[in-house]
Amino acid sequence: PLMIFFPKGDKVTGLTQLKSASEHARYADIEATYFLVQVYQYYEKHYSEALRYAEILHRRFPNNVMFHKYYGRCNAGVGNWPEVQRVFNDVLSRINAGQRGYDVLAEREAAYYLGVSEMGSRNLESALKYLYRADELCRRLDKKGNSGYMIMTNLKIGQVYDMQGKRDLAISQYEKVLDMKNFWDAHRSAKMYMETPYR
Repeated sequence: PLMIFFPKGDKVTGLTQLKSASEHARYADIEATYFLVQVYQYYEKHYSEALRYAEILHRRFPNNVMFHKYYGRCNAGVGNWPEVQRVFNDVLSRINAGQRGYDVLAEREAAYYLGVSEMGSRNLESALKYLYRADELCRRLDKKGNSGYMIMTNLKIGQVYDMQGKRDLAISQYEKVLDMKNFWDAHRSAKMYMETPYR
Protein backbone atom coordinates (compact mmCIF):
# COMPACT_ATOMS: atom_id res chain seq x y z
CA PRO A 1 0.00 0.00 0.00
CA LEU A 2 2.83 2.41 0.66
CA MET A 3 3.92 2.19 -2.96
CA ILE A 4 1.10 4.56 -3.91
CA PHE A 5 3.47 7.26 -2.70
CA PHE A 6 5.99 6.27 -5.34
CA PRO A 7 4.75 6.45 -8.93
CA LYS A 8 6.94 4.39 -11.22
CA GLY A 9 10.30 6.05 -11.71
CA ASP A 10 9.71 8.64 -8.99
CA LYS A 11 10.79 6.79 -5.85
CA VAL A 12 13.59 9.23 -5.05
CA THR A 13 11.20 12.18 -5.18
CA GLY A 14 8.72 10.35 -2.94
CA LEU A 15 11.38 9.57 -0.34
CA THR A 16 12.68 13.15 -0.49
CA GLN A 17 9.19 14.51 0.11
CA LEU A 18 8.57 12.12 3.00
CA LYS A 19 11.89 13.13 4.60
CA SER A 20 11.00 16.78 4.20
CA ALA A 21 7.59 16.22 5.78
CA SER A 22 9.19 14.22 8.59
CA GLU A 23 11.58 17.05 9.40
CA HIS A 24 9.49 20.15 8.70
CA ALA A 25 5.75 19.42 8.56
CA ARG A 26 3.73 20.87 11.41
CA TYR A 27 0.98 18.23 11.53
CA ALA A 28 2.08 15.34 9.29
CA ASP A 29 5.62 14.87 10.63
CA ILE A 30 4.75 11.83 12.74
CA GLU A 31 2.94 10.07 9.90
CA ALA A 32 5.75 10.85 7.45
CA THR A 33 8.36 9.51 9.87
CA TYR A 34 6.29 6.38 10.43
CA PHE A 35 6.01 5.80 6.67
CA LEU A 36 9.77 6.26 6.31
CA VAL A 37 10.35 3.51 8.87
CA GLN A 38 8.10 1.15 6.93
CA VAL A 39 9.49 2.04 3.51
CA TYR A 40 13.11 1.63 4.56
CA GLN A 41 12.43 -1.52 6.59
CA TYR A 42 10.18 -3.46 4.22
CA TYR A 43 10.63 -2.07 0.72
CA GLU A 44 14.11 -0.57 0.51
CA LYS A 45 15.73 -3.03 2.96
CA HIS A 46 17.82 -0.10 4.20
CA TYR A 47 17.71 -1.12 7.84
CA SER A 48 20.01 1.53 9.29
CA GLU A 49 17.79 4.28 7.84
CA ALA A 50 14.69 2.53 9.18
CA LEU A 51 16.34 2.39 12.59
CA ARG A 52 17.18 6.10 12.50
CA TYR A 53 13.54 7.07 11.99
CA ALA A 54 12.22 4.41 14.40
CA GLU A 55 14.49 5.81 17.10
CA ILE A 56 13.15 9.32 16.48
CA LEU A 57 9.59 8.08 17.00
CA HIS A 58 10.42 5.99 20.05
CA ARG A 59 12.31 8.82 21.75
CA ARG A 60 9.51 11.25 21.03
CA PHE A 61 6.77 8.86 22.16
CA PRO A 62 8.44 6.44 24.63
CA ASN A 63 5.11 5.01 25.80
CA ASN A 64 3.73 4.24 22.33
CA VAL A 65 3.82 0.46 22.00
CA MET A 66 3.82 0.50 18.18
CA PHE A 67 6.85 2.78 17.98
CA HIS A 68 8.51 0.79 20.76
CA LYS A 69 8.11 -2.45 18.78
CA TYR A 70 9.32 -0.86 15.55
CA TYR A 71 12.43 0.35 17.34
CA GLY A 72 13.10 -3.23 18.47
CA ARG A 73 12.41 -4.67 15.02
CA CYS A 74 14.71 -2.18 13.35
CA ASN A 75 17.50 -3.04 15.78
CA ALA A 76 17.01 -6.68 14.79
CA GLY A 77 17.27 -5.59 11.16
CA VAL A 78 20.76 -4.17 11.74
CA GLY A 79 21.78 -7.08 14.00
CA ASN A 80 22.06 -5.04 17.20
CA TRP A 81 21.03 -7.98 19.40
CA PRO A 82 21.97 -6.51 22.80
CA GLU A 83 19.62 -3.60 22.09
CA VAL A 84 16.96 -6.01 20.79
CA GLN A 85 17.14 -7.83 24.12
CA ARG A 86 16.98 -4.60 26.11
CA VAL A 87 14.03 -3.26 24.10
CA PHE A 88 11.91 -6.40 24.14
CA ASN A 89 12.64 -7.15 27.79
CA ASP A 90 11.38 -3.63 28.46
CA VAL A 91 8.26 -4.46 26.43
CA LEU A 92 7.70 -7.58 28.57
CA SER A 93 8.18 -5.54 31.76
CA ARG A 94 5.56 -3.06 30.62
CA ILE A 95 3.15 -5.89 29.80
CA ASN A 96 3.67 -7.38 33.25
CA ALA A 97 3.07 -3.95 34.79
CA GLY A 98 -0.22 -3.66 32.88
CA GLN A 99 0.84 -0.57 30.95
CA ARG A 100 -1.82 0.61 28.55
CA GLY A 101 -1.38 -0.66 24.99
CA TYR A 102 1.14 -3.34 25.93
CA ASP A 103 -0.90 -6.43 25.18
CA VAL A 104 -0.70 -10.01 23.96
CA LEU A 105 0.30 -8.88 20.45
CA ALA A 106 3.28 -7.05 21.91
CA GLU A 107 4.12 -10.10 24.02
CA ARG A 108 4.11 -12.37 20.97
CA GLU A 109 6.49 -10.07 19.12
CA ALA A 110 8.75 -9.71 22.16
CA ALA A 111 8.88 -13.49 22.67
CA TYR A 112 9.75 -14.04 19.00
CA TYR A 113 12.58 -11.53 18.88
CA LEU A 114 13.97 -12.57 22.26
CA GLY A 115 13.95 -16.17 21.04
CA VAL A 116 15.82 -15.25 17.88
CA SER A 117 18.30 -13.22 19.89
CA GLU A 118 18.95 -16.10 22.31
CA MET A 119 19.31 -18.44 19.36
CA GLY A 120 22.04 -16.20 17.91
CA SER A 121 23.86 -16.32 21.25
CA ARG A 122 23.49 -20.13 21.26
CA ASN A 123 21.43 -20.02 24.46
CA LEU A 124 19.27 -22.73 22.94
CA GLU A 125 17.08 -23.68 25.89
CA SER A 126 16.29 -20.02 26.52
CA ALA A 127 15.61 -19.55 22.80
CA LEU A 128 13.13 -22.43 22.85
CA LYS A 129 11.40 -21.04 25.93
CA TYR A 130 10.72 -17.75 24.14
CA LEU A 131 9.86 -19.37 20.81
CA TYR A 132 7.45 -21.83 22.47
CA ARG A 133 5.75 -18.85 24.11
CA ALA A 134 5.52 -17.04 20.76
CA ASP A 135 4.03 -20.19 19.20
CA GLU A 136 1.51 -20.51 22.04
CA LEU A 137 0.43 -16.88 21.57
CA CYS A 138 0.16 -17.36 17.80
CA ARG A 139 -2.22 -20.27 18.34
CA ARG A 140 -4.36 -18.03 20.50
CA LEU A 141 -4.25 -15.02 18.15
CA ASP A 142 -4.24 -16.49 14.63
CA LYS A 143 -7.96 -17.08 14.24
CA LYS A 144 -8.00 -16.31 10.49
CA GLY A 145 -4.98 -18.36 9.42
CA ASN A 146 -1.31 -18.55 10.21
CA SER A 147 0.43 -15.23 10.74
CA GLY A 148 3.98 -14.49 9.68
CA TYR A 149 4.95 -14.84 13.33
CA MET A 150 3.52 -18.37 13.47
CA ILE A 151 5.38 -19.43 10.34
CA MET A 152 8.72 -17.88 11.26
CA THR A 153 8.48 -19.08 14.87
CA ASN A 154 8.03 -22.67 13.73
CA LEU A 155 10.91 -22.35 11.29
CA LYS A 156 13.14 -20.97 14.07
CA ILE A 157 12.12 -23.80 16.43
CA GLY A 158 13.20 -26.27 13.73
CA GLN A 159 16.53 -24.48 13.42
CA VAL A 160 17.09 -24.62 17.18
CA TYR A 161 16.33 -28.36 17.18
CA ASP A 162 18.91 -28.79 14.41
CA MET A 163 21.44 -26.83 16.47
CA GLN A 164 20.72 -29.23 19.37
CA GLY A 165 21.17 -32.27 17.12
CA LYS A 166 17.48 -33.23 17.42
CA ARG A 167 17.06 -33.95 13.72
CA ASP A 168 13.69 -35.74 13.88
CA LEU A 169 12.12 -32.85 15.79
CA ALA A 170 13.67 -30.34 13.38
CA ILE A 171 12.25 -32.12 10.33
CA SER A 172 8.83 -32.25 12.00
CA GLN A 173 8.97 -28.46 12.42
CA TYR A 174 10.00 -27.90 8.80
CA GLU A 175 7.07 -30.07 7.68
CA LYS A 176 4.74 -27.88 9.76
CA VAL A 177 6.10 -24.81 7.98
CA LEU A 178 5.46 -26.42 4.59
CA ASP A 179 1.83 -26.99 5.62
CA MET A 180 1.44 -23.25 6.23
CA LYS A 181 1.32 -20.44 3.69
CA ASN A 182 4.64 -19.31 2.26
CA PHE A 183 5.82 -16.23 4.13
CA TRP A 184 9.20 -14.53 3.64
CA ASP A 185 10.27 -17.50 1.50
CA ALA A 186 9.83 -19.84 4.49
CA HIS A 187 9.01 -22.82 2.25
CA ARG A 188 12.35 -22.58 0.44
CA SER A 189 14.17 -22.37 3.78
CA ALA A 190 12.24 -25.31 5.24
CA LYS A 191 13.00 -27.49 2.19
CA MET A 192 16.66 -26.52 2.31
CA TYR A 193 16.96 -27.42 6.01
CA MET A 194 15.14 -30.70 5.47
CA GLU A 195 17.93 -31.63 3.07
CA THR A 196 20.81 -30.07 5.02
CA PRO A 197 20.53 -29.46 8.77
CA TYR A 198 20.67 -25.85 9.94
CA ARG A 199 23.92 -24.98 11.72
